[in-house]
Amino acid sequence: MSQRPAGGAAGDASAATTVLDTATVRRAARLARIAVRDDELPGLADELERVRVFVDALQGVDVDHIAPLVHPNHDAMPLRPDRVPTSADAGALTQDQALANAPATRDAHFAVPRVVG
Repeated sequence: MSQRPAGGAAGDASAATTVLDTATVRRAARLARIAVRDDELPGLADELERVRVFVDALQGVDVDHIAPLVHPNHDAMPLRPDRVPTSADAGALTQDQALANAPATRDAHFAVPRVVG
């Protein structure tokens, strides 16, 4: 990587920032096991540099007053009673009904192909 001189391109998050070169992109692609042609390296270097500058800008945002996000939906989840439905319940299937459309059954159970030896 090379250093950009102070007062680099407009929109930089800091005055002296690091510029990704094609050798760095080639090495990162090799480590990630991604096939990248030599003619793609300059464009990828530019794209990754823009991402890096954006992340640098995000690092400068003051988030000390913001509580950490544990889950995007803090609403309570609606719960239903934990019980096994019986044939008397609407929509519950009998064993024969459940097996009626099965491609194969064995001893009143679904028959499935063996997956593990």
